[in-house]
Amino acid sequence: RGKAARATIAYERKNEPVPDQIDAFLTMDYPTSWPWKKEAPMQGGWLVIRPSQEAFDEYIEIVKEGNYTGGFNNQAGWGGLGYGGWIGGAAIQGIVAYFYGHFHSNTYVELDICQYNQVGANVFWERGEHKGKCKKYARNSGEEYDCTDCRITDMSLVKSVHYCGCKKPWTCPIARTKKNERHRIDVLDGFVNLTTCNAMHKKWFELRRDYEDRMVHLTGDTSVVATRRGTFHPEIFLDYCNGEGDYIPIAFPEQMHLK
Repeated sequence: RGKAARATIAYERKNEPVPDQIDAFLTMDYPTSWPWKKEAPMQGGWLVIRPSQEAFDEYIEIVKEGNYTGGFNNQAGWGGLGYGGWIGGAAIQGIVAYFYGHFHSNTYVELDICQYNQVGANVFWERGEHKGKCKKYARNSGEEYDCTDCRITDMSLVKSVHYCGCKKPWTCPIARTKKNERHRIDVLDGFVNLTTCNAMHKKWFELRRDYEDRMVHLTGDTSVVATRRGTFHPEIFLDYCNGEGDYIPIAFPEQMHLK
C-alpha cells in the first residue's frame, strides 16, 4: 500500500532514492537561488513533517548555537556549508534546509515545485555565462538544464498553490506596467506568466464559490451569495472584485456569526 501511494507522488529529484521512512516532505525555493549555489532554500510557505520531540529538540539546539555565517557563497550560511544567502537564509528557509539536507539527508524528499506549493515563478537563470541553466544545482550529471518550467504548468497537475509571485487573489491584481509596481504581477522580466497567474487566481475564486454554494445548501441563507456583484475581470475574479485592490469579502451565514 505504501509503495503504491509513493508512486503517485511527483518528486523533484526523480533519479534519487526515496528513503524507507520519510520524515519530511519539502519544496525548495529554486526561483530565488542560483545555478552555482549547491544548497537551495526550503520554501517556507509549505512544509509537511513527521512530529518528533527528538527532532524538535535538536532543531532548537541548532538555533541556539547560531552557527550562521553571512554571505552568498557555498561556504556561508548555516554551518558554513552554503545554507544561506538567499531570502530567508538566516531564518526558516535556511535552517530547515540545513537540518534535513546536512543532518538528516536520508529522511526527507523534495517534491516537484511545479505541482506542490506551486509559485509559478521562473526557475532558469537569465543572464551571463549561466543563462538558460536551471537554478536547481546539478547534484547529478545532466541536471544542468533539468527544469520543468513552472510558469506554464497545467493547473490540472497542481496539488497546492503558494500565492507569492502571482500575488494574492484577494488583492484582485493585474500585470505590472512599471518595475516599481510591487503590488502588481511581475511579468515584465518574465518572472511569472500572466496566463498561469490568472488561472491560479481563478481557481481560488472557484473554490470560494464552491464554499458559498455549500453554505447555502446547508443553511438556506442566500445572503452568502449576495456578494456576487463584482464587475472587474469576471473571467478571472468571477464576481468578487470591483477593481484592482477592491475585493468583496466573504459573507458568512448568520448562524455562524460570533456573538
